[in-house]
Amino acid sequence: MVETAVAFPLLILVAVGLVQFAIVVHDHNVVEAAVEEGARLAAADTGGTLDAGLDAGTRHAQDLLRAGLGRHVHDVTLDTNGSTQDVVHLRARGSIVTILPWFDPRRGGLTHLDVPLNVTATLEREHFRPSPNTAGSS
Repeated sequence: MVETAVAFPLLILVAVGLVQFAIVVHDHNVVEAAVEEGARLAAADTGGTLDAGLDAGTRHAQDLLRAGLGRHVHDVTLDTNGSTQDVVHLRARGSIVTILPWFDPRRGGLTHLDVPLNVTATLEREHFRPSPNTAGSS
């Protein structure tokens, strides 16, 4: 009976820890996929300007983040700093709030841990380049 009283709380703590780990991995995968899809859309040759492509890619990534994440992730920001006519950079930064309480004396005691998110996708932009062989042929 005493063994059960000691082992059961530890078993519950391990189970909740595994659930928290699964949530963190899932949320990170959702953010990574959203950033990659947004960068892919921004890098596509749609005939528009660079800014239009970056705006479309950022909006698409935000839509995917809204659809795929619950309350576990907050303050996820997307930016395209460093993007040029040839290369698209889409970066997501934010944090995942844990369900397990955590003791942090800087925050005044018991709180929830914030697991940082930092995902970057870098792709070369698509450009139409006519073949040199067909440019001068008739």
